[in-house]
Amino acid sequence: MKKPKKQLTATQTPAWIAQEKIKNLRMMIDQLDDMMIQTVVQRMTVSRTIGKIKKQHAMKVKDAKREKDLQKFHRNLAKKYGITYPTLQKIFALVMQESKRIQK
Repeated sequence: MKKPKKQLTATQTPAWIAQEKIKNLRMMIDQLDDMMIQTVVQRMTVSRTIGKIKKQHAMKVKDAKREKDLQKFHRNLAKKYGITYPTLQKIFALVMQESKRIQK
């Protein structure tokens, strides 16, 4: 004897619809990741140019004032976009580390 089909409530969707939605959202994430990487590459290109200028003028790679200004800027971005500052700090710590490496 067949079991009667379970009726879905207004807030429930079949699993295959949920899976399709997740698939589409993951495709969006992949596109956003690609854009983020492109932006990081552009930033590193600018950092490399800054490094060349610093080298030509015998300037140090580390710029404490600039780093402090960036921290303030990132704190404001965190507030603006609703992301925790410690999270943003971790992301930019890696970006800054790579920027410094490129500038040497």
